[in-house]
Amino acid sequence: MESRIRGKIREEARSLPLYECRVNASWQEGGLAIVVVSRQQGNGRLSVGCFLVDVFCLGLKNTLWQTDLTVAQYQNEFVPKVFGPETPVACTPALAHRIIYGGIDYAARFGFKPHPDFDLSQFLLDDPATANLGEAIAFGKDGKPFFIAGPDDDAAAIIHQLEATAGAGNYHFLYPLQGM
Repeated sequence: MESRIRGKIREEARSLPLYECRVNASWQEGGLAIVVVSRQQGNGRLSVGCFLVDVFCLGLKNTLWQTDLTVAQYQNEFVPKVFGPETPVACTPALAHRIIYGGIDYAARFGFKPHPDFDLSQFLLDDPATANLGEAIAFGKDGKPFFIAGPDDDAAAIIHQLEATAGAGNYHFLYPLQGM
């Protein structure tokens, strides 16, 4: 069953009409974008992709997809769950694609790869070769990568990677205080 759904997403998802795109309102200030792209299936249900993008440094940190959601499930369960306390706002498909693809491209400059599940969730997006990406977005912070260490990040490895690719003094970082 799972492999059949994966195959269907790879073959058909890009041809489904877009239902809507949403992003958290604080993504530019906070540097972490939660982007949801939904597409309407032939049966009226939705196929949905969620993309967690670090626009300051690491690019696509996480992604997930789900199919066959009713509109009510999507609005009342999926959206509140993925955005949590963040406020989701409607965005254009061009902005959604630019955040995701631009974040991946920016992170690749420093040797960071997108989350492995992007191999499948990418098919809920328009093809990057033909997608309307709209206006450019400034990635990084103040012209440099800005790594904010999260609870699941290997901070030492990421700092090492930034040293090797951006060079000393060409990035910023922030570690959480321990024991607080």
